[in-house]
Amino acid sequence: MAIGQFVSKAELFSRIKQIVSGQENGFLTILTDTKRSVLLRFSAGKLTQSHCRTKDVNDSIQVLIECSLVKYSYAPAAAENRPEVMPTETFLQLVDPGGDVSGSAMSAGGGGFEQAARASRPVSTEQFQMDDLIPGVAQAISSSNRSSVHGGIDEFISNALTRIAAEYLGPVAGMLVEEALEQTSSVTQAIDHLAVSIPDQAQADAFRVEARSKFPDA
Repeated sequence: MAIGQFVSKAELFSRIKQIVSGQENGFLTILTDTKRSVLLRFSAGKLTQSHCRTKDVNDSIQVLIECSLVKYSYAPAAAENRPEVMPTETFLQLVDPGGDVSGSAMSAGGGGFEQAARASRPVSTEQFQMDDLIPGVAQAISSSNRSSVHGGIDEFISNALTRIAAEYLGPVAGMLVEEALEQTSSVTQAIDHLAVSIPDQAQADAFRVEARSKFPDA
């Protein structure tokens, strides 16, 4: 459920503990009072993805340490077979050192806290506004391995696909599109990869049809 106003981090941490204990599959989208966004994905209660500036979980830790209040929303998602990026108890201990974390105490190890305390890196907030694909773009990438698609076309594909996916996946669409394009060799394969992340089958099918109509034979 979306939270309409800023709340204490304790409330967010309580929700994370519920996700872990309930072995839930879903996304937490977090906005901090320092105007930073954090996306966390859980599969069977395990923290399997993190995105804030980069995919390095320590960036998410740093941002959550620096803020005082948060807004957040939670959206169910399909389960995924992916190793956890960090044990959730360790994650909570790093962002809330004085909190009551259930289970045995664990060390972050590997310099995690030191990494989390490093200076923040700049992040691009540029957003692209597009209508439908311009004529010829789909043909330009047709039958091509994605590694051969360069520069503006590559960026155009990513942002156009993100616009479509956002209708079905919400604010996590950008992260998932980036991941799908990295892990597949064609736009069609990326579309199928994204469809798996949509828990409702009817919505997944609708996304697949809409996206393929914009990228025919890509």
